Amino acid sequence: MLRQWSFAKVALLSAGWVAVCLVAAVAWVLVPAWLEYQRTSGSGSGGVGAVSSGISVFVLAIPLGPPVLLVAAWLLARWR
Repeated sequence: MLRQWSFAKVALLSAGWVAVCLVAAVAWVLVPAWLEYQRTSGSGSGGVGAVSSGISVFVLAIPLGPPVLLVAAWLLARWR
């Protein structure tokens, strides 16, 4: 099955996966910040406290792992 796929199909599927992961990551960051803003906007609070967040290398495996594996499997299937 994978052998019959075109490169365009593999690339579009991979790009779609990365796009969904990016939208989910943006929502993960912005929705709580927006909710906090809504909660404190009428309370007279002077501002929002600083928030620090780091990105682990392992977190990058979520959006990048499946596309890399798909392309590798596709190349292996086409090679055989």
